[in-house]
Amino acid sequence: ALCKGGSKMNGLIKKDFYLIMKEIPVLFFVIVGAGGALANLTSPLIFIIAAAVIFSTATLATIQNDKATSWNKFSITLPVSKQQIVIEKYVVYALLVIFGILVGSVISIPIAIGTKTFQMDSYLSTVFIGLALALISGSFSIPCSFVFPVEKNVLIVSLSALGTIGFSFLIMALVDLIFSIESYLLIASCIIAVLGIVSYISSAFIAKKTIYRRGVKS
Repeated sequence: ALCKGGSKMNGLIKKDFYLIMKEIPVLFFVIVGAGGALANLTSPLIFIIAAAVIFSTATLATIQNDKATSWNKFSITLPVSKQQIVIEKYVVYALLVIFGILVGSVISIPIAIGTKTFQMDSYLSTVFIGLALALISGSFSIPCSFVFPVEKNVLIVSLSALGTIGFSFLIMALVDLIFSIESYLLIASCIIAVLGIVSYISSAFIAKKTIYRRGVKS
């Protein structure tokens, strides 16, 4: 299981969250800026997607910090396995996705209610899409951040984000061919969320078995 030996990872999770907490205010302002701009074009609920995706990317910064401080070399002396070190990043990323969805909900729901645009189906669809976008992106960006040198990771994160968006639009298009996307948006977004979860769990198990065999590039 992903959380096997989770008690041994508590220290690793705390280490990463201490680092991430310093970045939360900056990320929050980025979310407000990006979400505010997009909300004018779409819906206030876009804050949910923006928060889920932006907060979760903080995990990638912890991987780069580990490389910059040579923490990866030090970590092999700790009473945790190499596999647990990899899985811990997936756990932190997932927690940040959930945190982002909650923060995005707190921001967007009052605005949507105030503008009389809130609908439960739209809210759930947005949550599912935000979850899927963040998890599918993490499925690629987390292992790539471990494997590739620091200077290549900005490109990797950008490509994974674009690929995730393209994948989501493809699923939506397929659903639209079979049904009516307006009538079945909740079903389509739910399918995407399930695929995102499967993709994320699969990525975690593959990374757990392969990353440290290949080595971590600094």
